[in-house]
Amino acid sequence: NAELLSEIAVRKQAQQVFKEQTAELDRRLQEMEAISNVTEAINSTFDAETIFQRIVNDIRQIIPHVDRAVIHVLNESTQRLEPTAVSGLLERGKATLTFSVGEGIAGEVIVTKEIINIHDVQQDARFLNEGLTADLHALLVVPILQNDRLLGTISLQSNHASAFSVADEQLVWQLSNSAAIALENANSDTTPSFSPKSATI
Repeated sequence: NAELLSEIAVRKQAQQVFKEQTAELDRRLQEMEAISNVTEAINSTFDAETIFQRIVNDIRQIIPHVDRAVIHVLNESTQRLEPTAVSGLLERGKATLTFSVGEGIAGEVIVTKEIINIHDVQQDARFLNEGLTADLHALLVVPILQNDRLLGTISLQSNHASAFSVADEQLVWQLSNSAAIALENANSDTTPSFSPKSATI
């Protein structure tokens, strides 16, 4: 009868809400754990590349549909962004990508120092394909800043359009702050200062 059907519908809705709340809680716990682990690593090592690798690995574990995560560091001598840590190597289109000021979407972040979240790069004239893959769609680029000084970027790529949310932006922004601290620590260490080097991505 109508009353029974209504009760079933209410129960299904309640189950869906519970499922969504549980998923959100799990995500928050994963985020807290990732930030805690990165903070612990920062306190235990001056090796920025090790910390960067942890960051990109954690990002791919937490955020759905990330096919590749890359940290680029700005080489102040050449004024180019150079890849230093990569997670999610694609079999097709392996390449060494660097970006100069204003070149491509990552290069634009050097200038604006703002987050750029592209729903579909195939429809964006700023995107530099460089033979990567036609399957790439969503791109999120977050600046790594220290006192408004651009140190690098964290880039997420996905084969799914509109893959990245505001919550994803916030998480990567938090991790970018950790990356800035790691880079500052590496450069202030007594050992030779950190310098970006090309990574095959």
